[in-house]
Amino acid sequence: GRPSRLDVLAELTIEEFEFGANFKFSHNNKTYRLKIPRGLPPDHYIKYQLDSGEHVRIILKQKPHEHFEREYFDLTVKVPLTYGEICNGLDIELNILNNKILVNIPPNMKFNSLLRIRNQGLWDEEDQERGDLYLKLVPKAVN
Repeated sequence: GRPSRLDVLAELTIEEFEFGANFKFSHNNKTYRLKIPRGLPPDHYIKYQLDSGEHVRIILKQKPHEHFEREYFDLTVKVPLTYGEICNGLDIELNILNNKILVNIPPNMKFNSLLRIRNQGLWDEEDQERGDLYLKLVPKAVN
């Protein structure tokens, strides 16, 4: 009959999706290692054949991230601002996945609005382009 198929979950961080990852899993007391290429979307799967001839699907899942939310290849990050900053506007430097970007927040934006920065999201290997970065302007917690 058909060879049986195994599903293996690979839970990756946003950084691992962005830069690629080394992944290992065990099956029948044997450890397999593979390189997961950069720029794949969550829920994508990689076909892999074991020594036994069995086929495995490595299913990529996104681990929750402390600062980023992702939708496909777009990233959203919260940017805490004071009332004065959101009224007056300002330039801020963000560190997005090892990439420093300078962003101008225009004056008179509203809290919880989204500012879109094109092509600063995650790398999409299939389309050979980046998603977008969205800045969610949130009130800075006042101590």
